[in-house]
Amino acid sequence: MNPVTPPDDPFFLRILPLGASITKGLTSEAYGGNGYRKPLRDALRFTGWPVNMVGTKHDGTMHDNNHEGTSGFLISEVNAAADLSIPFLPNIVLLNAGTNDCERNVDFDTAHERMKSLVEKLLSKIPGTTVILSTLVPHKWPDANARVTTLNQRYRDLVKSMNNEHLLLADMNTGWLTESDLTDKTHPTEEGYRKMAAVWERAIYAALSRNVVTRPATTSHDDVGGNSCLKEFGSGNTRGVVKTQAGSGLDDGPYIHSSSSRGTFNQLAYGSDTEDSHTHRWFAQLVNVHGGYREMAIDESVRQVVGSDGSLRFFDMILNQGNGDFIGGGIIDVKNDCKAKGVNWGDVNGDGLDDFICIGAEGNMYVSINDGGTSPLFTYIGLVFSVPKGYSQGNVRLGDIDGDGRIDYCVVGANGDIRCWRNGGIGGNPEYWQEMGPDGQIVFTGKGVSHPLPI
Repeated sequence: MNPVTPPDDPFFLRILPLGASITKGLTSEAYGGNGYRKPLRDALRFTGWPVNMVGTKHDGTMHDNNHEGTSGFLISEVNAAADLSIPFLPNIVLLNAGTNDCERNVDFDTAHERMKSLVEKLLSKIPGTTVILSTLVPHKWPDANARVTTLNQRYRDLVKSMNNEHLLLADMNTGWLTESDLTDKTHPTEEGYRKMAAVWERAIYAALSRNVVTRPATTSHDDVGGNSCLKEFGSGNTRGVVKTQAGSGLDDGPYIHSSSSRGTFNQLAYGSDTEDSHTHRWFAQLVNVHGGYREMAIDESVRQVVGSDGSLRFFDMILNQGNGDFIGGGIIDVKNDCKAKGVNWGDVNGDGLDDFICIGAEGNMYVSINDGGTSPLFTYIGLVFSVPKGYSQGNVRLGDIDGDGRIDYCVVGANGDIRCWRNGGIGGNPEYWQEMGPDGQIVFTGKGVSHPLPI
């Protein structure tokens, strides 16, 4: 496959290297610890393509040294680690995993099924991405290499059977890369990694020639600047006053924010719709219009109309089009007549959609699951968490404390001390809650400072 040159307005190849120790570049320390990633990036950039490697891991001497590869990981563990990098929304994923499954002979007969599950998740969770699945390099242990040979054929068959234009194969085991290209039982030499880079490069050009690689989605991640600056706890305290940049960094003029008014799409403040009713409003991601991951979340406006006696009349939704326009979404039935003071919205089951949460007057947490759709339907699952003794509704705060995408439950004491319970997310519903902090102690301390709680 000849190199494919970029268009006149080239877009970034935002590449996620995903896998285990070979992705990390193990045994390549003598020449920078970059593995196949640097020779691949150099080759693509030589052709004219802007490249940004993404991932939460940083290894190698190259500046753009991000990846998502962890030594020793099985396919199932690579699947779990992929969730860390999905929010980068790469337009190319380089997937090399399964060597450890073959070497340790862990549930080998279902390894290809686990790989299929991972591929399906990547294609569904990252809109428009292209996944390039790699066969495995040879292994010097005969038994392990026999399994490598079998799994490689299953990978080839998998790519054919899925018949998805956004899934391609990079065959690393055709006889070109041999045992002589390994430093130990399975990790490549410098020449071996360069051969891997060449195979990846050919597969990427194949995808580009078929026009299946699209411009990467806009995220908070900077393709130009990268994110190789490693954060260290406490380092921010040593830098003094932080000032914003006068210019954009890409030209000599000052940055001027450009905006255009879209008008008032509806009255958001409390007010009277009729003489005997009033409204309350929230913003929540009820409909995933773009089919994207949380990074692409846009919120709908939700209105609760109640009568003068406090009785619920209805909830309705105004759909966010993502371009500044809102259109009517209609009435939604959350299967709960929760009073406005107890209404919350948040993702309880980690599916990317906000669910309806009612914190009762006593402080208990009741949930209706958002089942999706452009006019979302809700399933009431009832009580999911009971308020700890000594607290009530006014003490409760909800938020994703551990960053796993699911709403957790916290209570704030009168002195500002905070205790939290982690939503373990077992099953489709929040069936497991783990008290955070050592031995159920306070997670955050208010240091005795009084914090008035809402009535």
